[in-house]
Amino acid sequence: FVPNGKTISSQTVKEGNAAEEPTAPEVTGKNFIGWDNEFSYVKSNLTVTAQYEDIMYSVIFFDWDGEILDAQEVKHGGNANEPAHPTRANWKFTGWSKDFTNVTEPLSIEALYEQEVANVTFLDKDGNVIATRIVNVGEKLTDLPEAPVVPEYTFVGWENELWFESVPFDFSTTALYEKTELKEFTVQFLDHDGTVLSTQTVTEGDAAVAPANPTWAGHTFT
Repeated sequence: FVPNGKTISSQTVKEGNAAEEPTAPEVTGKNFIGWDNEFSYVKSNLTVTAQYEDIMYSVIFFDWDGEILDAQEVKHGGNANEPAHPTRANWKFTGWSKDFTNVTEPLSIEALYEQEVANVTFLDKDGNVIATRIVNVGEKLTDLPEAPVVPEYTFVGWENELWFESVPFDFSTTALYEKTELKEFTVQFLDHDGTVLSTQTVTEGDAAVAPANPTWAGHTFT
């Protein structure tokens, strides 16, 4: 009885009798499946060799959501073949949850990811950085900075505000302003008796111009 060329039992058997079956040796990574010759009725000198087959293991690759990406049968001590890297919107594939070389047991292997992030830079109207925010790609940007106050201008929003709803990638956004529309006022200068000395139209925030000092007999203009 010979496995892999090594004798494990040698017997002398009378013609017509059966040989006694020995215990087949264990072989790492293989299952014993029987003998290559019948030995229940020996009629001549006989060599019987133990037969083995590879132990096979199931190796299954899963995506983050449980979808099966690939299923393989790998022999003991062998390596599984890496499947194509999966994709996931707004996430970066970083590898697999287990090593799949020198396989010695059934394996369930999950794809690993890390969330992609974007840097959003806020600029004033002159291009100076006001603030930066780090946001997960695909998520809404809500933590907005205060826009600088600009005299005679009204802040009206940020450039590329549509991207705030679902941030797609790194980008810069500039504060947007409109020129403030100033009101105009009528300024009248009246004398003591109600006489109009001057009528002027003055823009909001500007100064009116005083007319010449009036006179009144017996009085001093103050």
